[in-house]
Amino acid sequence: MIIENNQNKRPDILLFINGIPIVLIELKNAADENATIRKAFDQIRTYKAAISGLFTYNAICIISDGMECRAGSVSAGFSRYMTWKSADGKKEASHH
Repeated sequence: MIIENNQNKRPDILLFINGIPIVLIELKNAADENATIRKAFDQIRTYKAAISGLFTYNAICIISDGMECRAGSVSAGFSRYMTWKSADGKKEASHH
């Protein structure tokens, strides 16, 4: 749980390197038809507003609805989050 300015938030997954939060991953439940990749993105926007200190050193944000996965920078809009690619970099890994 992250507490900042009397806001309590619990991101799904945080990757720390030497105690610094570098990667935030927001996951939505694939079994929930209302859980979309857009809602994962909106959740990250909520975190940026409520616990902005978490993003000071952030290198990448990852969003997934269980079927699709995208990655983007902390300042990227939804359209700039790019799909996960396969090892050869040519195919979208999310759609296999």
